[in-house]
Amino acid sequence: MFFGLFKRKPAEAVPHADATSAYKASSAAPEYVKQYEDAGGKPSVSTYYTAYSSSDLVNSCVSYIAETGGLTRFKIRQKDKSGKLLPLKNKKVRALFENAPNSFFTWQELIEQSIQSYLLTGNTFLSFEAIAEYELWLLESSKMKIVPDPNEYVSGYIYNDKISFTPTECVHFRRASSNNLYYGTSAVMQCIADSLILEGYATEDLKAFYENSSVGDGVLSSELPLTKKQIESIKEQFEANYSKEGKRHSTIILPSKLGYTNIKLSPKDSMLLDSLNISSDRILRTFRLHKVVLGGEVDSYSNKMDTIATLVFNTAIKPIVEKIAAQLQLFFRKVLKTDNLYISCDYDNIPYMSNILEDKAVAITKLTASGVMSYNEGRDALGLSQINNSNFDKHWLPSYLLSGNAQTVEDFDPNKQVANSPASQTTVNPTGGTNLANGG
Repeated sequence: MFFGLFKRKPAEAVPHADATSAYKASSAAPEYVKQYEDAGGKPSVSTYYTAYSSSDLVNSCVSYIAETGGLTRFKIRQKDKSGKLLPLKNKKVRALFENAPNSFFTWQELIEQSIQSYLLTGNTFLSFEAIAEYELWLLESSKMKIVPDPNEYVSGYIYNDKISFTPTECVHFRRASSNNLYYGTSAVMQCIADSLILEGYATEDLKAFYENSSVGDGVLSSELPLTKKQIESIKEQFEANYSKEGKRHSTIILPSKLGYTNIKLSPKDSMLLDSLNISSDRILRTFRLHKVVLGGEVDSYSNKMDTIATLVFNTAIKPIVEKIAAQLQLFFRKVLKTDNLYISCDYDNIPYMSNILEDKAVAITKLTASGVMSYNEGRDALGLSQINNSNFDKHWLPSYLLSGNAQTVEDFDPNKQVANSPASQTTVNPTGGTNLANGG
């Protein structure tokens, strides 16, 4: 269980001298960690989460990527002597990936929240608990510190200044940073800070307009000369009657000799609207998304929803989940002390990817029928289990390419002979029928 995490030795018990000092000396901490430290070690809402909760567009982008990526499943396998991928023999690790990461989270929830952390803070940390059953738990990135090591690169991790982890007890994957080798960079603040500031100003401005005024910017004019004191008095009375809360859409009645000219769209408002459009585009580009997948208007350039959704998946979502799979593979190779461990992604649960799977199946069928792929190679490409029969590892030739006793590509190329299947034995074509080598 996760509660075993709090039974770990405190940070000062980490084998190297003064882990906290070593961390601070590295100057590797990103801004949000510094904010956490400056707050006295108490949890505080960082600008990343503020942006996520206050900006509907950022919220939609992060949620779409995380929820879609959460539908991915991981397959963990190993290779036999012939290079064929088979289920991993280690039952505990295999059970971890086939069932759930822990007793409270499904894999969908863990991947979804991992991606959220990755996008908002630039980092995701998972605690690995090697107890009766192996478990993975998500840790708060803002409370994690990396302890650098001059020889091993990283010697450990410290959670909340109290709990220490060794490199084989914590999985860390990060968003690339141009100026920090240890911590990743938030997608939210990397390129769109100005956009979020503009959006914040625009939201407050529009809110003030709709809540506190009846009309937009305008000009009050008088046919009579007015003193400075009279101008201020008229202005205060006008704003009190027509520009305060609860006065929206009031009918304007002015004293004699006073006139009001409404400015339908001020230059400031026009610039604000342009800035909002630019900000939206910048945010979408940062997350590599298209407005259509977020429910935006479909136009003549974006009328193929499946095509756009597939493109977005391949550019915005797939790189993240593939990175998670790669880091998990690296981590469990280190834990199990083996290079014979492979983790791949299964996207069959993602709705609009099913069409791609169908197209892929058709293409693989043609490749196996022409002898370019073996049936097991085709099944592996489709994410299906291998059939333990040497005939399914052969590259069968179509009838129009058959020549004498040659039934497979291996018959032409001795270097590609399948193990334990000499040319003299009777073989069965997986598609049906019996091929008798040597005309037997």
